Amino acid sequence: MITFHPVTPERWKDMTDLFGLRGACGGCWCMWWRIKRSEFDMRKGAGNRRAMKRIVDSGEVPGILAYDGTEPLAYETDHTVYGKAKKPKTSHVTARNPDSDTKSNVRTRTDPRRIMD
Repeated sequence: MITFHPVTPERWKDMTDLFGLRGACGGCWCMWWRIKRSEFDMRKGAGNRRAMKRIVDSGEVPGILAYDGTEPLAYETDHTVYGKAKKPKTSHVTARNPDSDTKSNVRTRTDPRRIMD
């Protein structure tokens, strides 16, 4: 059964396991939507990971993790809640391919808060 949980400090390891060494997509750590391009480029990789960790540790919920049992298999962050006002209203999903260890990044028009209702 697929379940959904907000990203909290207790679930940080699940997020890092899902994102892997590359931060889901080239060191992004889903920070692209939160900061200026120049900041993003300077912090790409480990810097963005630390920034996301600070967000999670602050108590802010940056997104939702989807689980298949206890295994994290997808993350969705809602870009309409924060960040660059000129970005389109989209959500970003990082998902594990169930048939391999590869991950996919998908943009959707789904508001992740609807999943939690």
